[in-house]
Amino acid sequence: MYVRHLLRYLAPTVCGGCGVEMQDAPEPRRPEACAPEACGPDACKPEACALPGEASALCSACLTLTEAGGPAALYAYEGPLRDLVTRAKFRGELELAGRLARMTASEVRRRFPHTALVTTVPSEARRIRERGGSLSDCFARATAKTCGWRFVPRLVALRGSAPPQRDLDREARMHATAGRFLATRRALRWRDKHLPILVCDDVRTTGASLAATVAALHDAGFSRVESCAIAQSL
Repeated sequence: MYVRHLLRYLAPTVCGGCGVEMQDAPEPRRPEACAPEACGPDACKPEACALPGEASALCSACLTLTEAGGPAALYAYEGPLRDLVTRAKFRGELELAGRLARMTASEVRRRFPHTALVTTVPSEARRIRERGGSLSDCFARATAKTCGWRFVPRLVALRGSAPPQRDLDREARMHATAGRFLATRRALRWRDKHLPILVCDDVRTTGASLAATVAALHDAGFSRVESCAIAQSL
């Protein structure tokens, strides 16, 4: 405990949303995504949520500003969470993936309690090189570690190339992904274990990539496949 408080004094954590030092953050109602292992079963302790590298990359005040994102996404892609995801995905601050995973862990466990394996939506190698890594991969790996599940990468791979999907509508995205997502040999080795699997992505816009990844795993013989993204683009 002494070491923990000393670290907070020497290197205070700053909220990724509002920029306030965590120990100075306000104390609102308990946010839905508050990690129970940090807060305990009785009441939220903002000073615990704000500890470096534990429950949250946002202070508890900013966390309450992020609404639920829907059945396939944990939160809406707006407010402070949007800023965090943007920094991790487009500015190379991939160390935020672990903090995002810890922040969302309680919600992931609640929605997907039977998960045993975690994998990710595949990304094009060119895009990974340009961004210095993949937020989807880092988030899936960190989520598996935080929740006590097993991360199994590269169960689905991309075939060929396609133009950027950022400005495409759902129909165009579905057409662009058709036939490009294929289960790998590694997937075939895991298929017969009959374990429930969770496919993770960073931001869900139309859901085309998530749907294509899930479909590829179903086609390979996986029967228990669910999917989620950190946030739903509005």
